[in-house]
Amino acid sequence: IALYGLCSASMLYPHCYVLKCIVKPKLAEASTWFGDIYKAHHKNKTLCLKVVHLRQKTGKSESEHILQSYAKEVMVWAELHHPNVLPFYGIFYLNKRRERVCVVSRWMDRGDLLTYLKYNPSIPRTPFIHDIAGGLEYLHRKGMVHGDLKGANVLVNDSGRACIIGFGLTSIHQKLGYSRREMADGGRLPRWTAPELLDGRANGVTERSDVWAFGCVCYEIFTGEVPFRRCSTDAQIIQQLSMGTSPFGTARPSQIDSDMWMVMERCCAREPKSRP
Repeated sequence: IALYGLCSASMLYPHCYVLKCIVKPKLAEASTWFGDIYKAHHKNKTLCLKVVHLRQKTGKSESEHILQSYAKEVMVWAELHHPNVLPFYGIFYLNKRRERVCVVSRWMDRGDLLTYLKYNPSIPRTPFIHDIAGGLEYLHRKGMVHGDLKGANVLVNDSGRACIIGFGLTSIHQKLGYSRREMADGGRLPRWTAPELLDGRANGVTERSDVWAFGCVCYEIFTGEVPFRRCSTDAQIIQQLSMGTSPFGTARPSQIDSDMWMVMERCCAREPKSRP
């Protein structure tokens, strides 16, 4: 705890986490609302560099506050060790003044789970469900809430296991000044968002809102469809949520057995206390 506080206050990291001799490519592999993702190499290993975006209107004091929060979240991630949680590899300073930092993890050549399943349709889905459940349960035991669980935030590692990514940074994204709509990456976030987060019953993400999102991810994995697949706008999704409509409809798809369907329905119960 003392180390977390020290890193947060100083915005510096233990030397054992600091990587050197990494050349950041000029072009990003991907760019999202929260930052840019680069593919780099270090000691014969392929790495993923994530550079957080700071808005142009962000002042120096606000920027420092955000980076302090970022340092704390990175330190928490560094202490996580689970086969279904993306491993932390280190951090890398982008300039000598150490004002910009990126977090480093292993590059997953197999990509995200949904794309992997699209090109490997015969692979059984249930083991991936167990992997995600195990990783999420581990985060919750550690006192962490994911806050942004969706199919795109699950990767496949070299062993063919599912690994959760994108956890623990929701609070930082909000401090960056992004609204929930902007954090939707194209307006899709409400598809995985528990109703209590949209109707004002909850002040922030919780373990139970993670469970709702897990149910939605199960639907994605088995069907290849997004939750509320017939809705094309945020307004339509929010309206369906206010009416108590299930994110995956009432008819059970043939590829989902009755036991799994029951689990998914419980995960997406409207009342948070009714979820597993």
